[in-house]
Amino acid sequence: MKALKLGDLDLALVESTTPIREPGIKAEIVETDQINIIVSKNNSLASKAYIDFNDLKQMPFITTQNKCLKEYLFKYFEQKYETSISVISCSGDPNLINQLVQKDIGYSFSLNQWLTKDIKNGLIALKVKNNELPSFVLSIIYPQKHKLNDEEKNLINTIKEVSVQ
Repeated sequence: MKALKLGDLDLALVESTTPIREPGIKAEIVETDQINIIVSKNNSLASKAYIDFNDLKQMPFITTQNKCLKEYLFKYFEQKYETSISVISCSGDPNLINQLVQKDIGYSFSLNQWLTKDIKNGLIALKVKNNELPSFVLSIIYPQKHKLNDEEKNLINTIKEVSVQ
């Protein structure tokens, strides 16, 4: 946000859990989805109708090394439940994360749009009591004062088209 407000950046693609509402920033929502916790179909939690986040305390959280929404969510739950959870960081490859989860090494987050593929790979989406998992919001943001050029407009349209698929 700071880089956008200072004029150092013209556009940004941002993951969040709520729509971006920031003075001086124009935000266009590209996509929304529901975030799910995924575990191996062989995990003892896979048969539960609902879980509490506390059920996950003994399992490592598998995430990417880059700072992303998954890490934000993890920190949110860690603070909310006043606990320290072990983390396994790996490359940004979602297939590697899914393979580690499938082997019951830990758990991770997934979006609804990915679940059909994930379930085919032996993963289960867990239902969380009280629907504590927020939504996923993908937005394109830019300064309100910034006049989009044709190239930027085409980029935004392309991102919107690709996200719908």
